[in-house]
Amino acid sequence: MSALNPFVDFVVNDLLSGLPALTHRRMFGGYGLYSGGKFFAIIDDGMLYLKADEKLKDEFEEAGSAAFTYPTKDGEQASMNYWSLPEDALEDHELAKKWALKSIAIAKPPKMK
Repeated sequence: MSALNPFVDFVVNDLLSGLPALTHRRMFGGYGLYSGGKFFAIIDDGMLYLKADEKLKDEFEEAGSAAFTYPTKDGEQASMNYWSLPEDALEDHELAKKWALKSIAIAKPPKMK
């Protein structure tokens, strides 16, 4: 549980509850979400971003999602292949889980130590 961030609590305990082995941890000023050790989502600045490949990226774009961007040291904007959860899924637990499961399916398994 993340007592310092109500949005993280909402995402983990409500919106995406029931996903297999869902965990989260702080990273780079935001949070990373994992399912069964697979890194599949980022929470940053009150937004949930889900991992995408080329096919899933097109689905996110069609649903009106925005790419995750961040400022670089030289003042430019960089992006990663993570896309915001479509707005209609923010209030629909089942729809949010469907999007998350698509991201989990393409996420790489954790590296063996």
